[in-house]
Amino acid sequence: MAQVLDAPRPSPAPSKLEAVLEEKLNQAVWQIRKQDLLQVGLTVLTGTLALAATLILLDRWTELPSSAFHNAWIAYLLLAGSYAYWTAFRPSRRAINLLYAAKQVEKTVPEAKNSIINWLELRQEELPASIRIAVSARAAKDIKRAAPTQTTHFHALLTWVILSALFAILTVVAMLLPGK
Repeated sequence: MAQVLDAPRPSPAPSKLEAVLEEKLNQAVWQIRKQDLLQVGLTVLTGTLALAATLILLDRWTELPSSAFHNAWIAYLLLAGSYAYWTAFRPSRRAINLLYAAKQVEKTVPEAKNSIINWLELRQEELPASIRIAVSARAAKDIKRAAPTQTTHFHALLTWVILSALFAILTVVAMLLPGK
């Protein structure tokens, strides 16, 4: 009663389902990258507005020499440039892990249950065609319902926008205050 089972054959070329999955994951990677850059930009903008408001208020109420203000701006530009380099430029030269991108996409679909991550981990394995098709179909179904553009952390960005707006208002108010 023993039967000979054939070893699984190498998988065929990527199917249309796999092409759709890779395209959606690449969209998610791009969205994550854009969100990171936007957050760095908003952080630098908030810092700039905070420093401007502080320096304007100091100028209104104290008698500091102009070199102190120039030095403060130079120090800030060095800090902001270093921050931008370490948080935006340097990481942008590295690839975003596709498993991380898949996890972010799956968070937008509550019923996904790791189908996209499973496909990602199994796509290089030698699997029987029926299993490969089933895994790909499940992941494609879930990723079509997902919104890769929703992978960003909206609340973090909103916090920086609100802080920037508050410091912009404070800067305008500081400019309108009478001096000594």
